Amino acid sequence: GEPSATTDSEGFFTTSSDGTTNYCESAATEKYCLQLKGDVPDEVVLRTYGGFDIFTGEPFIGELSARVSPEVDGKIPDQMITPLSSVMVEGGSATLGNLISDPSLLDDDFLSGSDFNSEAANKAYLLHKIAVIFADVFEEKYDVFGEESFFPDSSSTFIYEQFADQLAGSSAIDSTMIASVFDAVNQQ
Repeated sequence: GEPSATTDSEGFFTTSSDGTTNYCESAATEKYCLQLKGDVPDEVVLRTYGGFDIFTGEPFIGELSARVSPEVDGKIPDQMITPLSSVMVEGGSATLGNLISDPSLLDDDFLSGSDFNSEAANKAYLLHKIAVIFADVFEEKYDVFGEESFFPDSSSTFIYEQFADQLAGSSAIDSTMIASVFDAVNQQ
């Protein structure tokens, strides 16, 4: 029952990648328009499911999220949604400060040629690969994901939440932290 949209072939919604096409202006493109109706809150959490990871080209199974501020008319602006933004949703700025040196990287397309940032790309890719591996294990072991109405479709939410908790106290993604994340999600 929440507002939703499908991304276009380049992973964009609300407007095209070059910013020239407003998907909310035409019935022919409305499936790409993400717009809130009624009272517009100051902030919402945007979640993505399915599709393909544009960085790796692999099918994406799981959930990523980002905290965004809707426009006055309720349109949700395009937003980079990455493993880094997912950790930020769960853990806040203290967590992000322990993960990357410049929090403004979340506002840039750090995978594009002009804004490419190897630090952010490497951290995002590392978190993504660990989350995918963990999600595969948990979803094979526990059939409750995607089956029970009170449970999420994927274990990704739990995984990113635990990464946020672990990163709040440490800046190193090492084998000890990874094992702690796995154990905590398994316990959940």
